[in-house]
Amino acid sequence: MSSPPPPADRHTDQPDRARHDWIVGHRRADRRAAAAGIHAWDVTVDCHRRLRGPYTGVGTMLRTIVPQAWALAPELVAAHLPAILCAAPELEPLIGSPPGTLTEHAPPGERTRWYSRLRTRRISHHLVEFLNEAARLRAEGELALCFDTVHEADHTDQEFLAIALRRADPERVRLSAASQAPDGSDLVPELAEALGRYAARTDAPARRPEEQGPDSGRENERENEHGLVRAFIDSDGTTDDPEEIEAYSRARKADPASVAALHRARAAELEASGEVSWTLGAIPYHLRDAAEPAYSACCATLPRTATAARTTTS
Repeated sequence: MSSPPPPADRHTDQPDRARHDWIVGHRRADRRAAAAGIHAWDVTVDCHRRLRGPYTGVGTMLRTIVPQAWALAPELVAAHLPAILCAAPELEPLIGSPPGTLTEHAPPGERTRWYSRLRTRRISHHLVEFLNEAARLRAEGELALCFDTVHEADHTDQEFLAIALRRADPERVRLSAASQAPDGSDLVPELAEALGRYAARTDAPARRPEEQGPDSGRENERENEHGLVRAFIDSDGTTDDPEEIEAYSRARKADPASVAALHRARAAELEASGEVSWTLGAIPYHLRDAAEPAYSACCATLPRTATAARTTTS
């Protein structure tokens, strides 16, 4: 029986003050093991932009938190409706639509109003205010949210985290951001600065191969080459497991038609879910690597899809 991994090293210059968390580790499995040893997180999300594009992490978190808040305090959700739907458009059937705007409804050739470059910052501020209030609704009075693979996150997710780290009280909304580089060089400067100022850094120790569980959870399928390739495809190309990455690379060279079929099947599975945010990340990725004519059509609709999904906020 293998021995447990060594404890993660924790760094902070303010040990007596409540802090958010910054977990640093090369592998996803290492970072998540370290996170589990620090706190019991209510929600853990992967922020890799290849999954759902803008707001991949924030949107995934909201799809868990908002239904709970809606059941307890629909007026709270309504107060932040436009911002919530910008990040998680799939929630519209549950919480309703925001009021329309001139910018949203005007044909592109007739627009006289344009969204400010600060619009995403306003969205982030709204969402932080929502989370602060949503935490009060919980019996324990706290939300604990873990965001992984932040170094591969879209700017919108990184911007949100930078603002949330500054504005959220860690005793009420505790945040964890997990990335690779110890100096934050793989993050946008604003987020790296916020983590250095408001979070305690934990260095996740690298576990031995026998301690590493497969990221995809498909232990039985990993016993053969095809299973490794399937695990890569099912991760939507975001896995950091070297065995899966190498197996996929070999398969693309040896049997590109079979790999393309797997990409098509995964794209069809995601399309069947009806979740529009997949069209901003994983679906175009799979159609591209399947060399599908639908890839060009999908890309052509992205601006309209994004506009419909990311409604405005004041």
